[in-house]
Amino acid sequence: MKQKNFLFKNSSRYPFLASPHYLSLAGSSDADKDPILMQVMPSRKELRSNKKMTADPQDEKRFMPLLKLVRRYADRAVILCSNECFIHCRFCFRKRLWAKENKKWKISDEEFAKIAGYLRKNSEIKEAILSGGDPLTLADRELRRLISALDNIESIDVIRIGSRVLTANPARLTNKVLDIFSSSRKIWFMSHFNHYLEISSETEKKIRNLNAAGVLILNHTVLLKGINDSPEVLEKLFRKLVALKVKPHYLFHADPVDGNAHFMTGVDRALEIITSLRRKLSSLAMPVFAIDLPGGGGKITLSPDMRRGERHFEDVDGRIVEYF
Repeated sequence: MKQKNFLFKNSSRYPFLASPHYLSLAGSSDADKDPILMQVMPSRKELRSNKKMTADPQDEKRFMPLLKLVRRYADRAVILCSNECFIHCRFCFRKRLWAKENKKWKISDEEFAKIAGYLRKNSEIKEAILSGGDPLTLADRELRRLISALDNIESIDVIRIGSRVLTANPARLTNKVLDIFSSSRKIWFMSHFNHYLEISSETEKKIRNLNAAGVLILNHTVLLKGINDSPEVLEKLFRKLVALKVKPHYLFHADPVDGNAHFMTGVDRALEIITSLRRKLSSLAMPVFAIDLPGGGGKITLSPDMRRGERHFEDVDGRIVEYF
């Protein structure tokens, strides 16, 4: 009964959601140790208060010129297509959108028409990012409408689709969805894998289908304490992705969102992992380590400082080398 009451309290604001496919990837039933279950199961640790954590650490509301449009950078903008997902990641930096007090929503025709008009008027915006929530929760006709409209805006060079569908619900990538993607020459697919166990045989098949449709895939990984914060786990993940022609793009430090403190490794530990990985992986398999600065400071990338004096540097084997 205590466990039941705990789960109810912990899910009262941020409800539990996981697809059957995602749960099938778990290797055990231990929600405190399994790297799959730890990402979606509510935890007592989420209830710990921390004054440094906020619901919107990136202060996105301050950068919204229109409802459901986030423009933090001059050359790109994020379109919030929906607040629905296939799974609720406990470390999500936008979990305020799917908090229980919010009703489910999808972007309306009127809202998107205003956004499309804004993009046309602001031709310096070259990339449109479909995000949310997960844009693949939209119906096929809604997804086609958005992509077709963006495709017809001459100043938009790239349409990014940020989705966890390959991880959480690969069956959603039907032939119809692939046809929608292949109808545009601007599509880049941004996948999200945090652990090599998330790459199932069905997911591998869908990745190959995307490749065959001419869709380029970049992957984002979030560094999560106790889940993937080891060079061995990440090396195996990144090698599997590259073998499937998926480029590891960013390795993100977990954001300081309410209830997320237990997922954060700290930047120093992250750089230690990066140092280890760069001795093993080529540039194809090596992502860039990044953090999103609080308060809307934006994304910055970090790498280990290999300087060991004015003209001396540490090489990949740990030796000190003089550079003239």
